[in-house]
Amino acid sequence: MLRGVRKQQIEEKRTAIPNRTFDPYLSAKTPPGIWTDKEIDCALDLCRRLPPQNINKIMSDIIKLKPEICESLLALVDRPLPIKQDSSGKDFLICEYNRDGDSYRSPWTNTYTDNFDGVLPSDELRELEIKFNEVFLAYTDMYYGGALSSVYLWNMDSKNIASFGGAVLIKKMGENSSKVNSAWDSIHIFEANVITFYV
Repeated sequence: MLRGVRKQQIEEKRTAIPNRTFDPYLSAKTPPGIWTDKEIDCALDLCRRLPPQNINKIMSDIIKLKPEICESLLALVDRPLPIKQDSSGKDFLICEYNRDGDSYRSPWTNTYTDNFDGVLPSDELRELEIKFNEVFLAYTDMYYGGALSSVYLWNMDSKNIASFGGAVLIKKMGENSSKVNSAWDSIHIFEANVITFYV
């Protein structure tokens, strides 16, 4: 299901960019019409050509030069998943899917950093989100021998749980040394539609 959704997103991205070489390494979250902006094109070209291990600094420098393209650039370029700590002291992964403004929602406390009053999932969906996080916490521990995971769910249709989207984030840190700094990041996006059968 996750792989199917990702494939569909990439195909939509391919068809949304006429007369342009397709780059599967850019994020599939491409806003319609954004590719006509020359400044965005130049910024993306820089991100492709400069060392990927420095992508966070590259993005920061570009945004300092052109702050008006911040939202678009953050939505288009996948970066290593940063780690934040919530008010309870638990680590969580951040990305576009738990961001509201400049703040990020913790999957453990369901609150935003900086005491921001952001968008929250419905109560019913929040209960499901908690179970998702408990399951993936156990999964990453058993399968990866210890890794950090965060799962975020959001309502697709108002507060109706019959249709919702989700993001599963996993980060596995390697055995780093003074010369090598390694980590493995994974982002899976999915959409779920609950079907009720009557007998």
